[in-house]
Amino acid sequence: MGVYYDFASTMCFVAQRVVDRISPELAALGVRLRWRPLDFTWLTGWQRGRPFRGEARRKAEVVAADLHVPVAHPPDLWMDSRPASEHALALSEEREESFRQRVWSEVYDAGRDLGGEDLLRELAVDAPMEFPRLEAETRRARELGVAGVPSFVLGEWPVGGIQDDATMLRFLGRFAERQRARAQEN
Repeated sequence: MGVYYDFASTMCFVAQRVVDRISPELAALGVRLRWRPLDFTWLTGWQRGRPFRGEARRKAEVVAADLHVPVAHPPDLWMDSRPASEHALALSEEREESFRQRVWSEVYDAGRDLGGEDLLRELAVDAPMEFPRLEAETRRARELGVAGVPSFVLGEWPVGGIQDDATMLRFLGRFAERQRARAQEN
């Protein structure tokens, strides 16, 4: 199962933290998630540098609070996440997870600017100037019907958003169970 995300999205940070809490139970259910960055700006037209306030920010704060995910430093602007996302796509899956966790922590826990090269330099990342992998991954997400982030792609179907721990466990566990049953039938 894939999960499309954008580092600039507070909702994706919240989703990551919810999934982190339930990861032992997901593993026991045989659920393995593969996180894939995309460029939300390219996908939807949401502008980089756009102030993140008003209704959008309020919704993110309400969801984070409802799901018991502290967000110490929600960004004031929609950050340019392309360099970090392009780098994440170039990493092996194991290294990508560690990198993703470090970026989330630096941005949402410590309040660092993802768009600045200082953070990426500290993470030992040369900020790419072009984003071919990210453009290809975003195009693929769009072809799958992904319209927002986070989006959990179950088979060929994207399901947007994040729910509480128990709902996510039931939802992802049921899908994994059905996939195993289909595989046994074939």
